[in-house]
Amino acid sequence: MKNRDNVILFPGLQKRLEDESLEALKEKRYEDALETFNALIENEVDSHEVHMGKLICLMELGNYLEVEEVCRRLMAKEDSYYYDYIHIYLTCLFQTSQYRDLMEELDLVFEREDIPSIYKNQFWQLYEISKKLLEDKEKQEIIHFMEEFKRAKKQQDTTKQWSLVMMCHDLELNENLPFIRSLLIDEAIHPVVKTALLEWLRKQDIDARVEITKFEQLESMKPNQLLPMMDTPLTKEILAALSEVEQNNPSQYELIKRVLKRYLYVLYPFLPSQDSISIIAEALVHIGKQYIGDIPSDETDQSVRNQIQQILQLEALYLSIIEE
Repeated sequence: MKNRDNVILFPGLQKRLEDESLEALKEKRYEDALETFNALIENEVDSHEVHMGKLICLMELGNYLEVEEVCRRLMAKEDSYYYDYIHIYLTCLFQTSQYRDLMEELDLVFEREDIPSIYKNQFWQLYEISKKLLEDKEKQEIIHFMEEFKRAKKQQDTTKQWSLVMMCHDLELNENLPFIRSLLIDEAIHPVVKTALLEWLRKQDIDARVEITKFEQLESMKPNQLLPMMDTPLTKEILAALSEVEQNNPSQYELIKRVLKRYLYVLYPFLPSQDSISIIAEALVHIGKQYIGDIPSDETDQSVRNQIQQILQLEALYLSIIEE
């Protein structure tokens, strides 16, 4: 079929193109139909039939990403065809196994009071099926995670261990919490991996008490009561102590903020003492200067030197696992 981009729609041409596209759709010539639907849309034919025809073609051709993009754009109009478009959008999410996104979208839809009866039951059924499939999928993924993690632990592959945990942060732990508990107190598990495990528990809002060991320290806590490490009062005080650097040299501030994040990530949930805030801030300033070739003088206080050494050691631990 000839390319019909930027066609000038003379009287009668629009009708002929619409007939051609519908005929191609009926005959399952989806590429030809899609080309004609696109030509109509590019020439400002903004009818429901044309948009639906295009979406059907995209679905049949497996162009799911474009289906999602087109649906979101059409749904944003909030016109009388909103539920037709969201029905196709949800179908696309279901076919691509995006069950969590589907359920989140339906949670928003169910807040509306104008759902047509023709769709209401379908949406509820789709939600329940997706919920069950998501649970089954996550159970399989957790089983896979445990098998892969045990293999990575045996091989002492800490980078793989960290990557596996990070990929699972959206999965519910359910009956697998005891396995994660055992890892948090296992001296063979890298502190960076333990931080990722604890973050997983925090994100899953785990209310059960767990223990964690790092650097010969032991602490018991409820993960859902933990603050993200960059949101703790201590972290905010350290950053506040660096406000002058932020104002005078923003790029250096961003650099030492990254260093601080790496340092705290390795320690988390154990944090430095409140008394060390000024020393940590001063050490970070020195490290920032070192990174740009400005070597601190020998007159630097010994406590600051010790802090610089600790920060750099823990940053090296972080970078040994996480590439940035």
